[in-house]
Amino acid sequence: MILEHNLVDTMNTLYPDGYVYQEDNAPCHKAIATKEWMQNNKIKVLKWPPGSPDLNPIENLWAIMKRDLEMRNPRNISELKAIVDDLWENVSMET
Repeated sequence: MILEHNLVDTMNTLYPDGYVYQEDNAPCHKAIATKEWMQNNKIKVLKWPPGSPDLNPIENLWAIMKRDLEMRNPRNISELKAIVDDLWENVSMET
């Protein structure tokens, strides 16, 4: 489980005073095993209405990256990967 190997240590390092986890209601997030793991690890989860991508801040970033990717017009998979990596690495905090 991705959460098990990354979430707790990373979030405790970045937010030692506590945090609330936001998820997007994807099926894997609603799975019984995931919910049990969250409860067992005392993860506070933000309640989120289903079908609300407009409320999800990452959706704005995906739209910006998609626009910028289309402007750079990759010709093959290698270029696509390189451009996506570059776009991701250069996301500003203001974005």
